[in-house]
This record gives sequence, structure tokens and C-alpha cells, in this order.
Amino acid sequence: MDRTKMSEKKRVRDMVAEWRIEGDLIYLAIGAKEGVLDTKVEEFKRNRDESAVKNDQGKIGRFTRKTLQLFTGKIELGELRTKMVEHLVDKNVTPKYAEQLADGITEQFRLSGRDWATEAELKEQTRKALQRILVKIDTVDLVAKIRNSTRPFVFCFVGVNGVGKSTSLAKMTKWLLDQRLTVFIAACDTFRAGAVEQLRVHVDRFTGAGRKVGFYESGYNKDDATVAKNAIAKGAEQNYDAVLIDTAGRMHENKVLMSSLSRIVRVNKPDHIVYVGEALTGNDSLDFISEFNRSISKAIPKREIDSIILTKVDTVDEKIGQIFNLMLASSAPILFLGVGQANSDLLEMDSEQITELIL
Repeated sequence: MDRTKMSEKKRVRDMVAEWRIEGDLIYLAIGAKEGVLDTKVEEFKRNRDESAVKNDQGKIGRFTRKTLQLFTGKIELGELRTKMVEHLVDKNVTPKYAEQLADGITEQFRLSGRDWATEAELKEQTRKALQRILVKIDTVDLVAKIRNSTRPFVFCFVGVNGVGKSTSLAKMTKWLLDQRLTVFIAACDTFRAGAVEQLRVHVDRFTGAGRKVGFYESGYNKDDATVAKNAIAKGAEQNYDAVLIDTAGRMHENKVLMSSLSRIVRVNKPDHIVYVGEALTGNDSLDFISEFNRSISKAIPKREIDSIILTKVDTVDEKIGQIFNLMLASSAPILFLGVGQANSDLLEMDSEQITELIL
């Protein structure tokens, strides 16, 4: 094909191939029937438009945009509730909370003496309801509390096995370092083989980059509450701003390990308890977080989880409902969202963006 002709035309076809030019992009189909190229180009554009939504802070995964368009015109509230529940469950909101959200929204219309709603009204009421739930930690206030603490500010990381707790602790370490705070890490998972070594690798990376990160460990098969207590004392002695306690992953029905968690909290009285959960988990995760809260309150009455780090958010496409599930089950706000394996892959929650993904 004579490429000089391509600069003069938007489309060129010969016996072998068809070219289509759009700005800097050139689409090529070889040996295809006439018209096939247009079909493939439009398919490519649709896929491109649906991929990789990014916010100003960084990546939050690949989300297809499936909007809350349950109807057009007006709809009767009973039918509306059914469709809303189906939509929310499709977004991975557990049925219990999907029904509560739908009931609350339809009740707003009933209170105004109506038994129907328009699409625009539905979206507005849904947006308001979701925004009321999506509470996040004020990180500026958190940093101020750390700076004003008379002892090292103690974070305790808890959660079940395999959710990325140690990785989240390393990400939190980087975030604290970026706030010009010094960090002391306590390896208090004395049960899982390799847990101490995993943390040491993270610490070595930080110190190798010239960052001030301390580390305390006592090996395995030790009393984790005592290890944490000694680590806090060592962190105070060396004037660290924050101590991050890594605890063993534990299933909520393991009475021995849940009792051990209660003891860690009772002995060390952490300033901030972080529950690490994953966006992929099903409805059983709600039992997990509720049981963790019960064990914590056994140690110190009325004490509960302070915040949540939700991991693997980049893997769930638009099914982001686990954020709502954990927040409603625990009444705890979101601290960060984990969106990858690098230490920088930790985002503050953008409630507007999460709301739009649900909508």
C-alpha cells in the first residue's frame, strides 16, 4: 500500500488490507472483508472506555462502569426496592445490608406521601445514603495525635489469615515515614513460621533506603502480649514516634488465638486497633470482624476496632460492596484501601468515587 496516500485519507483499502486513521492511531485489518474493521474498532473503543479507572492519588483497579439505571420514568416503591436490592447485591453488598439500604431509601419517599419515585430522585437519595455510611479516618488528625502522644503511639494490626496484614503494616510504615514520623515494628506473630523473617525483609528495605525504622522480635512460641510490651518499652527508650504491632492471623473460631488477642489488647492498651480485611471475602467476613470486636471488648470494656484497611481492592472490578459490609458490621471507618503489592499502593478512601462505583 502507498503510505503517502494515507496522510490524505481517513480510510485506505487495497487488495490486502484496510487502514483507518484517527489522529495518532492507525487501525489495520489484514485479509478481512470490507466492514469488519469498523466493527473491530468500535469493539476496541468500548473495551478501552471500560478499563482502568484511576483517581488523582493512584490506581484503584479496573472498573467497568455499570450505572444505577434500574428503570426510566417513574417506578412503584415495592418494585423499586426489589431492583435496588438486586443491584446492591450484584455490587457485593451482603443481602442483609442491601435490604437495609433499600428500605431506608424507599422510606424517604413514603414519608413524603409518595408510593413512587423517579430515576433522578432515586440516584440522589441513594447517593446521600451511601455518603452517610462512607466515613473515613481524618489522617491529618491522626498524625497530630501521634505527634502529641507522650509515649510511642501504638498501632495494633489484627485480622484473619492471608488477608495481607503484614504487607499492610509495611505500607502503613511507609505512609508514616512520609509524614516525617519514625516507626518501630514489633514482630508479635510468634505462631506462623516465617512471619518474623517476612517483617525483617520489609525493615531491611526501609533502613537500606536510609529511613529510620526500628525492629523488635523474640523468635517463635513466645507469649505475644509480652513481646509487644517489651517492644513498646524499647520503642519508647529509643524515642520512636509510633510502634506498629504485627499480630498472628487468626480465625474467629480459634478460641486459643482469640483469647491471645484479648490479652495483647489488655496488657498493651494500643492507641489504635486496625482491622485488615480483604475486598474479595464473602459474607462470612462479617462474622470475622464482629468476633474480633467481641474479643477486644472482653479485654477492655467498650473498646473496639478503630479503623479498617481493606486490601486487594484492585482485584474486585466494580464489586466494591465489601467496604459497606465491613463498615456496617463494625461501625469502624476506613483508614486506607490497599490496591497493589508495592508499599506506595495505599490510598485514602475517596467516598465520592466509591459512591459512583456503587451507583
